[in-house]
Amino acid sequence: MRNGVKTFESNSRNLAKYVSENIRWTEAKGFPYAGTYIGLESITKNVFSRLGNEWIHYKFTPEDYIADDDKVVAYGTYTGIYKKTNLLKPE
Repeated sequence: MRNGVKTFESNSRNLAKYVSENIRWTEAKGFPYAGTYIGLESITKNVFSRLGNEWIHYKFTPEDYIADDDKVVAYGTYTGIYKKTNLLKPE
């Protein structure tokens, strides 16, 4: 499990090299972390760290990216076991 958390923390540090200070990250409605987070610190705390701690075998598989000027959207599917329910997601 620690390796999973370290991976998310490492990815967050790598991401910091490429994003704006006021990066906005939106998690889809219906996902346990639904909402918009502003700033990498908030995103790391409310998304990446939680993914590393609250999921088993979490994986996001991008299907495509949409880029327009300084905005990028990635959409795809996720899978993993959500520890609170012990259910494989998506159901």
